[in-house]
Order: sequence, then structure tokens, then C-alpha cells
Amino acid sequence: MPNTKEAKQLIALANEFINTHKKAYSTEDLAMQIHKDLQAEVKSLYLEVKNKIDFTSEQTILDSIAVMAAHSEHQTKTSSVGQMFPKHYRLYPGSAMECTLASSILKLALEEKGKVNVHTVLIKGHQAAIQEEGSGTIIIYDPSTRWTRKDGVAHGFSHRFEPSEIKHKKDLKDEQGKYRGFFFRLETIQRPKNTGMFESFDEKRQVYTRDFFASESDTLIELSVVLENLSDLSDKDSFSSLQDFDAKEVVKTLHIFDHKKLFAG
Repeated sequence: MPNTKEAKQLIALANEFINTHKKAYSTEDLAMQIHKDLQAEVKSLYLEVKNKIDFTSEQTILDSIAVMAAHSEHQTKTSSVGQMFPKHYRLYPGSAMECTLASSILKLALEEKGKVNVHTVLIKGHQAAIQEEGSGTIIIYDPSTRWTRKDGVAHGFSHRFEPSEIKHKKDLKDEQGKYRGFFFRLETIQRPKNTGMFESFDEKRQVYTRDFFASESDTLIELSVVLENLSDLSDKDSFSSLQDFDAKEVVKTLHIFDHKKLFAG
């Protein structure tokens, strides 16, 4: 991989936003190295915050993380970066959690509870988590939804979808042929309550639909999602590594698995 401007930008971003201890990244397999560091950083944060999670049931786990995701003691003090990255969240532990971080913590908590086949899932503009059950059903869990507040307290959203509602499921690989997860579409006659996920309605077939991408089990947050979120920061001028940063070019030049292509059109 050439020592390009994009490679240097990605290394600078990793050193600023991920706890890499300023490691000397090579350009060989650069994106995968940083991707792995990001996953490790999220797992480390999980160990630090798990004492705030009520492991009594799946619902109490979900609701505990929903409260963490919505909470913000430092709303006026911290950048939205603090909601996205463990390294910065540690500086302001009362910050809210952005959906990618909250759903990743949820996946790890559900697995600690003994659940298997749990994945973080990308939806256009959002991230949640799912569990595949042996019967073929899929349960969606979303700790980052504004729809489920009760008496001023955040609660998570969950809903079970039957096999008949799961369509077009297919495995997906990156440019190098490595398995990255699977795509599926949910189609339901009755729109689930307390969520904004199912706003698309197929008039001809009379069903609500939504497309999902489930990351492979070792991935909590896709690197392309992180780069896109950094590009969209309202206060990115505060970070030197984001000056002239172009997420699209970095993803393209360094052959990073691009989640956006899954939702084209």
C-alpha cells in the first residue's frame, strides 16, 4: 500500500481518537490494524462500564445501556467525539453514547449474559444490535432511540421478527474476499411501535421494509462508519487530524470495507 496522504491521515486519526499509544503503523494492512485496535478499545471500555448494567434479563440490560446512551452530565463540555470513542468518553464518563458505541456495548453485554449469534447491525443512518435465534427468528435491540422514554427515563427498543419476515439474506465479502457479515431485509405487515426504523412502506405489497447489514461477529464498529462520523463532526476544526480530511477518499484509497455501498439508492 503506498505511503499516500490518505494513509497518513488515517494514522493521524488513529493516534488522536483511538488508544494506540502512538504506535508506528505500517502501511501494509493499515486499515485492518486500525480496525482491530478500535474493536479492542471498545471491549476495554465495556469492562469499565459493565458495573452500570443490570444483567437480570435481556430487557434490563437493554434499558441500562439506553440510560447510559441518553445520559449526559457534560453536555456543554464535551465534543460529540466523546460520544463516539472510548478514549474520549473516559474523559467525560457522564457523556451520552452515540449509537455505534451504545450498540457495541450492548452486544458485549448480551454475549456475557450467554446469548449467541449476536451482531451489531447497520441501518441507513443508525446502528443497533440483533440476535439470531435457532428457530430462524431475529430479535432487534436498539438502546439509542428517542421513542421509548417513559416518565423521563430512557428505555431500549426490542422486537422479534419471524422467519417469514426476513428476506434477501446473503453473506457479504470485502474486496479481498474476506467475510464481513450479511445483508438482510425485514418486511412486516404491522409496523413495530416505539421505533423510527420502519418508516418505509411498500404501497404495492402493503409491507413496511428496512434493510440491514450485520457485521461479522468480531466487529463491533465498522471503520468506514467511524470515518464518516468524523467527517460529519460539527466541531471538527477543533482537531488537527481532521483538517482537510476526506473520508470518501480515505476509504477508497485504502480499500476499506465501505458500508455505504450497502445502502446505495
